[in-house]
Amino acid sequence: MIKELKANQLDDINPIIARFRESVGEDRIPENFSELVRDSVTEEKSSLFGDFSDDGALRGLGLFGKVSNRISFVFADGDLEIEKGILDTLFDHFSSERDYIVAGGPWLTDSLAQLIVGLGFVKHDRAYKTLSREDVENLSEPVLPKGMSFEKYTEKDREEISSLVFRCTDGHVDQDVFPEFFGTPETCVRLLENIEASVYGEYKEGWSWILRHDDKRIGACFMSCRNGDTGYIPDIVLEQEYRGQGLGKGMLVHSMKRQIESEPKITKVDLDVTLANNARFLYESLGFKDVREYTMYTWKTK
Repeated sequence: MIKELKANQLDDINPIIARFRESVGEDRIPENFSELVRDSVTEEKSSLFGDFSDDGALRGLGLFGKVSNRISFVFADGDLEIEKGILDTLFDHFSSERDYIVAGGPWLTDSLAQLIVGLGFVKHDRAYKTLSREDVENLSEPVLPKGMSFEKYTEKDREEISSLVFRCTDGHVDQDVFPEFFGTPETCVRLLENIEASVYGEYKEGWSWILRHDDKRIGACFMSCRNGDTGYIPDIVLEQEYRGQGLGKGMLVHSMKRQIESEPKITKVDLDVTLANNARFLYESLGFKDVREYTMYTWKTK
């Protein structure tokens, strides 16, 4: 039997979470993941469903993020029938009330991925890339055309730059991959709020930059720091009519260099990119190397 667990019914999840971490690799799942799940359910940010045997033993779990509209994981020790039942339950429960659902992560085995596609999810291949500090230091400082300049992003710029983010991603492949970030002007505001709240790595004012052409702001690059030693790029955008002129490259190089200058502990800069996004060629031209490839899945109402 599959049913939703309430905040006062979470005593039995620890053994399954421990096996889940062991199954996908403990380095890929936070050590305090059980606590994070409990807090998320208690704060009603997520829904947790469990499969129970006839004698009441918990055999599998599935977590759905209510804020992100994301199937965060489904796991039942590799028992595909149980995992399929949990997955179907999550999809049936939430697809009737949501415009989209996303899924992805190390929990998605090949078998579960086939089931996801069978439910109507679209597959998007992505890559996690890295560039060493030394390689960043060796990049030439960008030279901007006349009338263009860089300025530091601050929270007072959020409303204007979130509109820029939406214009730059509207109709783009990443809007399909991440509708929870780029789907509407409002979700773009939330993305910037999350960046500033250190959701995607530690955020410091002065790490993120805006590209200006005279009085018009035409691009932005956001930077954060993960684990104290890894610069990370949550997002970079540039107005359509300014692309293909080396400006995105200049904005990225400027942002990376300013961050590592201010943070001597940073040893590398990482980013994620959708393989169908032409920005991947920019990253590769700068020397970014693949760490791993992975897949995201998105379902939308017709």
